[in-house]
Amino acid sequence: MKILKISLIAAMASVCVAPVASAQQVVGSWETISSYGGVPTRVIDTDDLVYVLSQGNLSSVSKQTGEVYSYGRSNLLNDGKIADIFYNHDGRYLLVSYENDNIDVVKADGTTVSFPELMNASLTVSKKVKDVAFRGNRAYVATDFGLMVLNVEKQIVEESGIYGFAINCLTATADRLFVCVQAADHRGTWSAPLDVSHSRFGAFTRCWTDYVTGGMEAMDDGRILAVGNSVGIMTYDPDADNVSWKALKGSVGATRPQCAKNGFFVHNSARTWAVIIGQNGSIVHEMTLPEQVSGNAIGCRTGEPSAIWAGDAEGYGCFDLNAGAFSFSRVRPTGTSGPNVGRIQAAPDGSIYMMTAGEANNVAMAYTGTVYIDRLEPDGSFANVSPLPTVVRAYKFAVDPNNPELLSVGLRTGLLRLDAGTRGHTLYNSSNSAISGNGVVPMMVDTRFDAKGNVWALMHWDEDGADNLYFISRDAWAKGLDQVI
Repeated sequence: MKILKISLIAAMASVCVAPVASAQQVVGSWETISSYGGVPTRVIDTDDLVYVLSQGNLSSVSKQTGEVYSYGRSNLLNDGKIADIFYNHDGRYLLVSYENDNIDVVKADGTTVSFPELMNASLTVSKKVKDVAFRGNRAYVATDFGLMVLNVEKQIVEESGIYGFAINCLTATADRLFVCVQAADHRGTWSAPLDVSHSRFGAFTRCWTDYVTGGMEAMDDGRILAVGNSVGIMTYDPDADNVSWKALKGSVGATRPQCAKNGFFVHNSARTWAVIIGQNGSIVHEMTLPEQVSGNAIGCRTGEPSAIWAGDAEGYGCFDLNAGAFSFSRVRPTGTSGPNVGRIQAAPDGSIYMMTAGEANNVAMAYTGTVYIDRLEPDGSFANVSPLPTVVRAYKFAVDPNNPELLSVGLRTGLLRLDAGTRGHTLYNSSNSAISGNGVVPMMVDTRFDAKGNVWALMHWDEDGADNLYFISRDAWAKGLDQVI
């Protein structure tokens, strides 16, 4: 285990660096369309922007103009899939950690500072970023191996502590750093002065033996607010060495407290209720979250029930709990509704359809996740024409050459007729069409339109491997959605 005693800086020195070749010139104009779909994993409400992390991709919306911005390698970011985001409200910058352990700091002036040291460090242990705390010009980064301290102003890694166990969450007051450890031999919450070296865990002393599953934040009076214990919330006074508990309406779970003006915003892990906690530790507001936002990623900077930012697959907006409605209509960044685009088709009007599905090598193994179909309009606007809750397995789809909003989708359970404009749909199988049943699954592995608008569909039998080819005339397919083929 001697390797765990070296510093991150020393680990970096052991990395062999190859000569850097000049970057090749990109030919033509390229634009990356990221994935947005699914329930966002993180919503951070700031004074100016609301940041949303979904499917490893980052977007933001301006609270003043409503402009939606999508981030990527070609605009402000230096890497690909994002693992988590953290915001410094005082320094007004966003810290982005990637799944490959790279780190970016995106500043309010539109500049980005890269910290590749963690990604490039030659370590035999996980380097995953667990939490980040900010104080002054420094970002204190909790990792699976210990701690790393970044000086954002100087753009350097000031120190690192490779402890051999994870720091699960942390926070910093004006003069002390507090860290929480789950590892059995060091279980509890510890503190160390900010002005000492943190390269060794011996710099820390244990404050209390309890472990926090969510996160910690520093209060204005020097106390620590801890969230995530089954009891509720906890405040710790380091001067008096006193811990006090406050029970909430139920278990909070492993959720990170968010800094709000004059306090903190805390919700339970199921996101069915939330509280605003004042700087004195008292509960200012206690809220039951309605159906429109319940279960979604949420954030609240103002500390008022009238401004709860929530995001789901349809987009994100600001919900007024007092009025029971969105005060800032939901917006959706340009991006696919699912992470796995398996099929793409062009429509006669110039729009492009994308489907998060596609068959595997074995025809019986259709994409098993929820099927999303998105439409990219010629003007650049993006629309989700699904999901269809009952459709979870799909193979291929085709676009009617005479009607750009009419699709034929081959499913493992039949042939789907989908109107992309209205989302109206009919599933054709042995119960309402000429598709053979015989007690087997009608896997429609392929479907096409010919030049006249007739539909062709290929069915694979689940048991004996035989195939049936079906032809549906243009007139029959063009009938209303309540008509049977």
